[in-house]
Amino acid sequence: MADNVKEEKMILAKALDELDKCQRENRICHTDFLDMRMQGLLAQELKLSGADWFFEGGYDTSERRMAVFLPDWAEKKDFYEDDPMEVLRVTHKEGGKVLTHRDYLGSVLGLGISRAKVGDIIVCSKGADIIIDRDLEEFLLANYFKAGRTELSLSVVPISDINLSEVRTEFIKDTLASLRLDAFLASAYRCARSKAQEAVKQGLVFVNNAECLKADKELSEGDVVVLRGKGKCVLEEVGGTSKKDRTFITIKKYI
Repeated sequence: MADNVKEEKMILAKALDELDKCQRENRICHTDFLDMRMQGLLAQELKLSGADWFFEGGYDTSERRMAVFLPDWAEKKDFYEDDPMEVLRVTHKEGGKVLTHRDYLGSVLGLGISRAKVGDIIVCSKGADIIIDRDLEEFLLANYFKAGRTELSLSVVPISDINLSEVRTEFIKDTLASLRLDAFLASAYRCARSKAQEAVKQGLVFVNNAECLKADKELSEGDVVVLRGKGKCVLEEVGGTSKKDRTFITIKKYI
């Protein structure tokens, strides 16, 4: 736990250094990719700073995002004109093993690359789109040939061309006594409510990209919920009530 706190303080310090650089050098600056917990901690730090900043991860529902700091003269569009993110499009050999998110992440990190330089990984039927810091492009094209024993082919495309059409989801229909977060988690991740409450207590649950420590938080239609290590869900639809006064819901779960 102490090591985690120390690491978080270092990441926050580096992020605030980027803000300071932005203000001193009057130019757009950004952090590495931050996980959702670090985004929440940084947002708290910046709340009273008066700085012009935002998070960006390449697409609307991205989980890992950079914090971008803008000087007085800049607008968001100026950041996108020289976007530091791009997509490494990975295609695996036909007939080979079906690779998972863990396979792609493990093989990239196995090259000695920091997790902070890699954003979301979007797995599809033929491979994956991996959001990367543009500075990694040359290295990866020269060194990234395999994930396990599966041979890979690579290309680089702009972040605007990311392939979200094959993101795999399943729909879960259920009824809940209430729209409390812990009840939703128990349904979406098929776990005991006590386990869901413990996950919330441990800081493993995020609602709309913000860490949530309240198991009794009431959710609304459209809310995005992430259980760290278990994936992302959306409260897709809230319907009417059953004869036993339970609420019908539909959950979209990313798999």
